[in-house]
Amino acid sequence: MSFGSYDGLNTSPLDQTGTITFHCNLLFLQTLTIDLSKGNSGTYAFREMRNGGGATLRYNLYLDATRTQIWGDATGGSVHFGPFLPILNFDHTVTIYGRVPERQASPVGAYTDTVVATINF
Repeated sequence: MSFGSYDGLNTSPLDQTGTITFHCNLLFLQTLTIDLSKGNSGTYAFREMRNGGGATLRYNLYLDATRTQIWGDATGGSVHFGPFLPILNFDHTVTIYGRVPERQASPVGAYTDTVVATINF
């Protein structure tokens, strides 16, 4: 997911969406869940993008469009996607809702984080 340019003076959060697409070809019916890792921050309360100089920019990833359910691994106040019963031999796409909160005094630069999606079945 790319948030694009962030303006720390803006009074509104910066929202963006991304997707996870998967294809299931198991020979038996099996429900699955999808977990997202904590990334750089080590907590689901907030995730952090970092620039090369050690500065951080807080953000989070959500399961819902209203951005109230933090997508994680169902620990630390987070929830995960599912359980879900996929249709055999069909591409499934799940939306991730991201938000960078408003008014963060972070230096100008490129910020990144790596979040791992794990499909459990």
